[in-house]
Amino acid sequence: MTLQDTVRYFTEETEILPCLSVTCGGAGLCVQARGGVINEQGTPVSDRTLFDLASLTKLFTGLLTMRLWEEGRLDLTRPVTDYAPQYQHLSDMPVEKVLGFEIGLTTPERIDTQKTPEAAKQQLWAVQPGEIRGRAYSDIHAMVIRDVIEGAAQSGYGAELTRCILRPLEMAETFLHVPEERRTDCISCRGEHRIEQGKHILRTDAQPGIPHDPKAAKLYPEIMGHAGLFSTQGDMVKFAQGVLREQVISKMTIRKMARNRTGFRRADGTYQQYLGALCYVKHPVQYFSEIPAYESDEAIGLAGFTGQHMSIDIGTGVFTLFLGNRVMNRLTVLVPEAGKSLTDYGLQADGRGWSPPSIMCIRRMRTFIRRWRTLWDFRRGAERARHGHKPCQRLRTGGTHRRGHHAGEVGRADGSVGEERLVAIDGKKRCGLRLQKIAFFGQNCSPPRRQRVRKTRFLCGEIVNNP
Repeated sequence: MTLQDTVRYFTEETEILPCLSVTCGGAGLCVQARGGVINEQGTPVSDRTLFDLASLTKLFTGLLTMRLWEEGRLDLTRPVTDYAPQYQHLSDMPVEKVLGFEIGLTTPERIDTQKTPEAAKQQLWAVQPGEIRGRAYSDIHAMVIRDVIEGAAQSGYGAELTRCILRPLEMAETFLHVPEERRTDCISCRGEHRIEQGKHILRTDAQPGIPHDPKAAKLYPEIMGHAGLFSTQGDMVKFAQGVLREQVISKMTIRKMARNRTGFRRADGTYQQYLGALCYVKHPVQYFSEIPAYESDEAIGLAGFTGQHMSIDIGTGVFTLFLGNRVMNRLTVLVPEAGKSLTDYGLQADGRGWSPPSIMCIRRMRTFIRRWRTLWDFRRGAERARHGHKPCQRLRTGGTHRRGHHAGEVGRADGSVGEERLVAIDGKKRCGLRLQKIAFFGQNCSPPRRQRVRKTRFLCGEIVNNP
């Protein structure tokens, strides 16, 4: 089994993802594979394909913040208002607490529902600290840090990003604003389906080269630090290798930013999440970890809603990169109706039975990656790479087949905390498997026969809490 075979399996044979680009390697060596199509016209993915990085933008923002700290231009212990006075409610809040997701941040109204960019900014600037309930991760933190960066550097976010990261690493194919002539190289985000409170919502307004994230799209052309960057596979390899070579910040600084600051403990003493400076760090319990099991405790990583995932391990000198498209013609969000639980939809309340394609890729790649023992150690085996994910299930509800995975605890719009799931719908009754005969890349399961999953579509990714 080669890496290209794995990519072909998920893009052509099963149609799990429209397109996928995978890279594994180190500071001086890597292996790549790609396949699938980027739009409805069937344009094949290539080295020029521009992926919407979504929340991978936060990784750039976190590294840029620490770069300014290294240069002595930003004091993490000073309050946010010292650098961004428009955040009046954060006058007593140190920058490091916002950077490390140690506090909850809420806006009076949703940013993405505002009619104008000016109104959206007013909502952002009115953000207030609050108690962390369930899930600390949100986009608002990175949006605040973006303004802190501009205040500390006395220049624009884009200018500092270019100075500190893009130009030194020669990332000429990474854009804050995609040129008009390159829009045809962008992945398509049209045809996104959502089920929210029992209502089916179809999103068809997404335009190539415009961020898929609704908050980033509302504030575009400004890039707000949480989403908005577009890049190619080649440029993201340069980025990962540059981090490993200490061309952006030192490894000592990476260790500082990768220290868990979340402070949210479960009843059994483990943390629900391990969040560093706008990035995930490796959780000691693999079940909850965003970082692959074969990477060391010094690894950092992040996922993007559009289907992206990157992890960089400064301990072993290894990085993994998944760039894809989970948005085009997919069901991405399921929010239970009021008064209903997840079990009413046939979902397991404890979150068991779910695994995203990126993790399945890692499982399928195990045999291939073992050949690269000079890069990393596989003695413990490749366990699940994302927290809380277990084998996928085929669900029969109202005559429609669904697949999906656990997305963790997320704060709802009404302030309550509950669990949400990502699912995708075949749309047609194409497979005749009964619920009792589930077998799709789970633990101790064999992959299904090709004919059983042909034409089956489903989705993976994270849910970002929109305050």
